Amino acid sequence: MAAKLLNFAHDEVRQHRIAIVEGIVERYDIDGFELEFQRHGLYLPKAQVEAGTPLITDMIRRIRTIFDRFENERGHPICLMVRVPSWLELCQRMGFDLKTWIEEGTVDMIAASSVAQTELDAPLEDFVALAQGAPCEIFGTLEYISQPPYEKYLPEMGRAGAAWYHHCGVDGIYFENDHYHYEPYLDANTGEPRVVQPVEHQSLYNELHDPQALRWRSKRYVVSAEHMPWPSFPKPLPTTWERSQEGETKRVTVKIADDMQPALQKFACWSWFSFLMAWLCFLTVVLGQTNGVSTETSLANPSWQVLDQRPGQGEQCLVCDRGIYGHDVVTLRYKGRKFYVQAGQMFAKFESEPDRFFQKVQARSVLFDETGVAVGPMAIGWLWVGVYILAGLIFGAVCSYVAVARAVAPCPWFVAGFVGNIVALIVLCLVAKGDRAILPAGVPSGLSKVPTTRAPIRCSECRCENHPGAAECSHCGASLDPTVEPETHRL
Repeated sequence: MAAKLLNFAHDEVRQHRIAIVEGIVERYDIDGFELEFQRHGLYLPKAQVEAGTPLITDMIRRIRTIFDRFENERGHPICLMVRVPSWLELCQRMGFDLKTWIEEGTVDMIAASSVAQTELDAPLEDFVALAQGAPCEIFGTLEYISQPPYEKYLPEMGRAGAAWYHHCGVDGIYFENDHYHYEPYLDANTGEPRVVQPVEHQSLYNELHDPQALRWRSKRYVVSAEHMPWPSFPKPLPTTWERSQEGETKRVTVKIADDMQPALQKFACWSWFSFLMAWLCFLTVVLGQTNGVSTETSLANPSWQVLDQRPGQGEQCLVCDRGIYGHDVVTLRYKGRKFYVQAGQMFAKFESEPDRFFQKVQARSVLFDETGVAVGPMAIGWLWVGVYILAGLIFGAVCSYVAVARAVAPCPWFVAGFVGNIVALIVLCLVAKGDRAILPAGVPSGLSKVPTTRAPIRCSECRCENHPGAAECSHCGASLDPTVEPETHRL
């Protein structure tokens, strides 16, 4: 049975839709309303699109008029959102004159979306350019049905889609078909049934709104493919690959929102850090083998010192735990501890098993562990390792400071200064300075304000200097033209 759709070229259809919207606004004190134009994308027959486009625009105007009336009565705005295809040319084919809607201010939000799929490479930059300078916000759509072979998009794909939308300049992210979250599906990586847990979405949603939070997160970019019956923008896949003498005749572009240069710099920093740790471990092993003192050798050849001292009153023999009697007593120092042993048979027992009897007087706490022996003095190699690390930290900090002053990335130069010391600093001074005009986008977070500090503005009346975000002079009250947005407006 063929689907039957309403033809919006008929006045009765448009009146019916307007009546539904007006009835809802009358009954409920709503903050906004969404017109879903993308669930089924046929509203006008192809032969009537040109004549029906102004009719649909007039319907939007009349709904906006209704909202304006209730806004005045209730004292708060009522936003009108429309969900439309993610391709401007397709919007025109369906009778949606977005340009007029935006210019007239009849719509407040536009969600550019597909049907039953997430398009991670949708051309949303066209929508952003169309709404430039107008009070209309553009939203990119994430839907939990993905491109084949993925039945649903993975968290990495959600991050990739949100990153691309932010790269296009959207004002926010729109979610569609969230009820699919907790339904079982086949994991494209393992082929096993899987149910996404709510905690996975909570973590994902906390990231998608913030481009900085997404910057270093793992992402998976997927090229869109034609696999749904609903129309959308031309998809790169599927395609047929052919070869000629010149090589490949077709090209598939993967749209990536990430700036690869900082990623490569971060990878280089971690590579240098890993190399440095491996080098220090190598020095530790080598110096330990060449200059260390073997504990096993010291324990295998125990020695004690016989002291020329007489025991005091009440002292006991270490071996038999009896009081010392007579003059046949040996005073010993073993592993830094002094004790007494009765000469003769008791001393012979101690000589055969010194460690066994020494346990009686050995400390048993964590701080005083006498199981080992004293080692020799610190090897000269370890001294040089300490000097090298200290010099590396100093030169690394100096190289980072100089790199910021010369408008180049400081992190790689910190690693270079740590490893190369004075050589790295000399090389850095010979490197060409970076372009200060692009510093706000190139230097790490927290350092971009150094080259972009705004100069104060001077009042034309009293010639006094004012904050660059001031709207009026603080001395005479004359009106000023602020050159930056005041910080108070961002609260």
